[in-house]
Amino acid sequence: MSNKAAVLSALARMNERPDNTARSLRKFQRSARVLSSNQPKLINEYPDQWIAVSDSTVVAYGESLDSVLRKVDRKGVRRSDVIVRFIERTQRTLIL
Repeated sequence: MSNKAAVLSALARMNERPDNTARSLRKFQRSARVLSSNQPKLINEYPDQWIAVSDSTVVAYGESLDSVLRKVDRKGVRRSDVIVRFIERTQRTLIL
């Protein structure tokens, strides 16, 4: 079985259409890009706060993860459609 056939088979088992999955992945990619490319801007706007990003837009922010998730729910955004991240004012240095 080819990779494409395996993916289509897995999507069929999940009752998911390939075009919907592709659309979701593109939205996720845009959101991930916002988190990586706009880091200095996000640190200035949301220092030491949790943010939720969906389709390249910050849809909620707050001091606790619970408050951010409640805001996401109130806005009617599916949790599976957001990336949630804590924006630290100062980055930690990890020594491995």
